[in-house]
Amino acid sequence: MVTASSWRWHLARHLAAMGPKTHGRFVPDPDMSSDWVKCERFLDRDTLRVTLDRAVKRRDDDPLVAVSRVVRHYCAALTCVAVTGLANGVGIDLSPVWCVVTFRGAVPGRIALVPRYRARYVLRCSDRPTNWPVPGPAVATVEQLREHVWTGLYAHHLAPLFAQVTGLTGISEDLLWTHAADRVRVLIDAAITYLPRARASAVITECQALLSAASLPGWDDNPLGRAALPEELPAQGIPWLPEPRDHTDLPSLPHPSRIGHEE
Repeated sequence: MVTASSWRWHLARHLAAMGPKTHGRFVPDPDMSSDWVKCERFLDRDTLRVTLDRAVKRRDDDPLVAVSRVVRHYCAALTCVAVTGLANGVGIDLSPVWCVVTFRGAVPGRIALVPRYRARYVLRCSDRPTNWPVPGPAVATVEQLREHVWTGLYAHHLAPLFAQVTGLTGISEDLLWTHAADRVRVLIDAAITYLPRARASAVITECQALLSAASLPGWDDNPLGRAALPEELPAQGIPWLPEPRDHTDLPSLPHPSRIGHEE
């Protein structure tokens, strides 16, 4: 049983504060019913084929529409967890073996961590102390924390998944990585719109670090960075909207069974 004071609930409440695009994407205390699917199963061609077929809402849907729908929602859940954790000094390993997903409508869009996920897979950072109750080991630098998170999410999770999708459908991997990069941009918009400036700055910093990195673990370059940073977000000077309402306390989060917002 995950208590309401655990780092997982801190993460869920932070995502709730960032608005409808992230609210409910991470379930801190899943019931692990048959509705949850191990993410590593999507690396199996037959399971992936069924998932893509499920996303086709009409018989005449272009397969590209179905694939895009699945990739966008799947990446949305994983990306907001990874980036929000990093923004708060917490490095979460999102390798597929540690993740499970349930469906929002016809697409996999809400994730949780498996029961056997242990504290040693969640890192802290000496250069970016966290106020979340994380008992795991600490690394010295933010760069090391990012390496831990980016390796699990991109090298171990999305890269092999996208290779399977391309092999199954023939759709370009570059297009799939464009969808993944777009999910990072959605977080920038959500942070600017819903968070107080200090919290938003931390999220935006991680998004920009991700999109502007010269390379990601496992690549000679950065497949996300092939689509440049949006012009309206220069390295210096964020175009802040009026200050959002005060979030002195993050909002309370309903029980996972009552979270069902659809993007």
